[in-house]
Amino acid sequence: MRKKLFISMFLVCTFSVVCKAQNNAAPDYEKIGQEINSQSSVFYYPTLWERFSNGDSLSVEEARHLYYGNFFWKNKSNAVADSETIKKVRAFLWQENHSKQDCENVIKLVDEVIKAEPFDLRSLMCKSYAYNILEMPQERQKVRNKIDCIINALYSTGDGVTKESAIHVLNVGNEYDILFINDFQMTSQALIEHYDYLQIKENEYGLEGLWFDITYHLKTISDMFK
Repeated sequence: MRKKLFISMFLVCTFSVVCKAQNNAAPDYEKIGQEINSQSSVFYYPTLWERFSNGDSLSVEEARHLYYGNFFWKNKSNAVADSETIKKVRAFLWQENHSKQDCENVIKLVDEVIKAEPFDLRSLMCKSYAYNILEMPQERQKVRNKIDCIINALYSTGDGVTKESAIHVLNVGNEYDILFINDFQMTSQALIEHYDYLQIKENEYGLEGLWFDITYHLKTISDMFK
């Protein structure tokens, strides 16, 4: 019940897999890589990153360049978020009651997580929820803008219902974010070529599973061993 109440704060019809986004298309990675590194481009990465960090609202095209351009940005962080810190953040969701101190603590913990994993949706959702409890609407909206940016980028590439409309992710953690915001429960996971297929429990939409294109996630792993 608590999870459903939490999710209901964030779900928007256009983000649901049952409401297919219009004109979604796979990212042109090569083009994005060129544009985010060009100082004359409106998609120059430091500019996009500053706006995202400030909690500004980004267009879908800007969101796509921010998220997928991160793969190509030479100054990106290669840090890995501490697993224990992530567990503490996730535990915040399941608490029955949240004190002011609980909310302030989870905000600090989320800030630690997103230094390494800035597109961690579930952590950002916990931070937004904490700001909501603390009745800090301006700060909550800044975090919500980040959440919208990431979701817009992901769903601009596909709805995940078929292999042909797979959602492109740079990090498999975003696959589980998509399951979470749709309140889907995974039953199995399979790597098929450069796709992740997540089979899910019976649901009101009649979906058997979701497809994710992890081509550039696999490239990241391969580059680590070079």
